[in-house]
Amino acid sequence: MVCCQISPVRSFIPNPFAVFLFCADNRDSWWWVDMGNTYCVGKVVIFNRVDCCKYRLTGAVVRIGFGINNNTICGTVTSSMIAGSRMLEVTCALQGRYISIHLPKKKDLTLCEVEAYACR
Repeated sequence: MVCCQISPVRSFIPNPFAVFLFCADNRDSWWWVDMGNTYCVGKVVIFNRVDCCKYRLTGAVVRIGFGINNNTICGTVTSSMIAGSRMLEVTCALQGRYISIHLPKKKDLTLCEVEAYACR
C-alpha cells in the first residue's frame, strides 16, 4: 500500500504555493500517470528537490507501457545524474499510455514535477 499526499514546499519554484508529490516511508513507493492516449515517449524529465534529500531518488525506475503494472523499463535514476542537476532526464523511445516511477526500496519518493516528451 502506498500513501501519497500533496505537500506545500518552498523550493526552486518562486511560487510560495508550489506543491510536490511526497510518498513517505513506504516499501516500493510509486507514482503513475495515464496520458489518455498512446504516444511514443522520447524522454521523461523528473524535477528533483533542491532544498534537501535529493539522493532519495537514486534507483528510481521509470517505465512506459499500456497499463499501470509490468511496463517496459525506460531507465533508472543514478546518483551521478542527481549530482549534476535538479532536472533528471531519462531517455527512451517507447510506445505507451502510462508512465510510472517506482522506487524499489523503503525510501521516501518525492517528485516536484514530471514532464514527458514525444519521440523525435
